[in-house]
Amino acid sequence: AAAGAVSIINAVYSASLAPLVPLSADLHVAGRQTELTDLLLRLTRLGGVAVVLGGAGLAVMAPPVLRVWIGAETAATAVPILRVLVAANVLRLVVMPYPVCLFGTGEHRRVRSTPILEGIANVAASVALGRWLGPIGVAYGTLIGAGVGLAAHTMVNVPRTNSIQLSSAQFFRHGLAGPLTASLPVTLAVVFGNRLPPEWWWPVAVASLAATALLCWSIALSVTE
Repeated sequence: AAAGAVSIINAVYSASLAPLVPLSADLHVAGRQTELTDLLLRLTRLGGVAVVLGGAGLAVMAPPVLRVWIGAETAATAVPILRVLVAANVLRLVVMPYPVCLFGTGEHRRVRSTPILEGIANVAASVALGRWLGPIGVAYGTLIGAGVGLAAHTMVNVPRTNSIQLSSAQFFRHGLAGPLTASLPVTLAVVFGNRLPPEWWWPVAVASLAATALLCWSIALSVTE
């Protein structure tokens, strides 16, 4: 149930990026490298904001949604798993415009090792943590795998991509940093929410969502966006 809920965001966002393939191909063939680089950064910011807001809403609303969907008893176990999978999905999707762009420019073959590396890290961590922590350990393994994939794209693949003009630092600072920073209020609320009195949860949750939305607007997007 937790994986199914997360897959909704994944499917919608993946479909929304499909037009990037022919567009990046056109810009690459025309030699408009600067425009392609700007497009990638803009879509990383805009897409990152959409993913963060969608993930934040799902993480906060997980308890009532899962109670209605699968019942209170099962939801008690599924909510923490869902929240970890949401975090993993955000890390994976926030960088997705980059590999999608490479399908258009024909450089996707140069980053084939990254999904293999992410998969190995995911499976290894899921098995180890699953044996230690149970089902939520498998979810943490997915989070670790997503972090490995994000780091590999940012630090290894981006500097080696010929069709765009970006260093790792530029890609992170102008593309990823804003959306990831904006996710912090909801992340902190979810991580430390269990330590609060029950009656405090919803005020804190609503405030964290508002703070995340404000940060998305003020720091994750450029003035023209």
